Amino acid sequence: MFIRIPLLLLVMLAGFWSVPALADAEQNYNQVRFQVRAAESVTNDHMQAVLAVQDEDDDAARLADRINKAMAWALDQARGQTIIQVRTGGYSTQPIYKKDAVGGWRASQELILDGSDFAKLGKLIGVLQQRLKLRAVNFSVATETRAGIEQRLIDDALNNFKRRAEQVRANIGTKGYRIVELNIMTEDSPVQPMPMMRAEAMSMSVATPSFEGGESEVRVTVQGAVELE
Repeated sequence: MFIRIPLLLLVMLAGFWSVPALADAEQNYNQVRFQVRAAESVTNDHMQAVLAVQDEDDDAARLADRINKAMAWALDQARGQTIIQVRTGGYSTQPIYKKDAVGGWRASQELILDGSDFAKLGKLIGVLQQRLKLRAVNFSVATETRAGIEQRLIDDALNNFKRRAEQVRANIGTKGYRIVELNIMTEDSPVQPMPMMRAEAMSMSVATPSFEGGESEVRVTVQGAVELE
């Protein structure tokens, strides 16, 4: 069944639905979008080291006993280090298969150290390497340090944004501009883990390792849009 709609009503409906589209077009008129960035190279002042005790045995209970004793020894060595944060990480036990049958067990537990005194961390790591393996070392900018730098960089990035907006306005030749959108994003450049020599844990005395943290780049990016007037 067909319904006849008067031509005048169709025109009115068409005009009604075109109003938002026209409003959106006018709203975006003379808008310019761009982004600016402020960055600073910062010395890494935070270090995280991951060590682990790992062993194998054909008896799961005997293996667990050795792992637990080694970690208890490591925690005892780390006690009293008030400027070093110490926590245990993952603990896992997995079967070792031989000819489709369980022929033994492999277990490991991690110990994670965090701190800003690289020398004291290195000294403790040297002690722990008598029985634990050093898996990875990562350097970064400490949270407190980054917060102060980002605060300064945000001001710099916003000033860069205003200068860019004024440059666009002057080049186009309009009387002024107004900011209609603004987003601020902060980020660090990724820091690759320091390559470590893979070596078996030893019961003999281990020399203290030396570490150099290097630098990271802290960045603040401002994205936004201005409307030329």
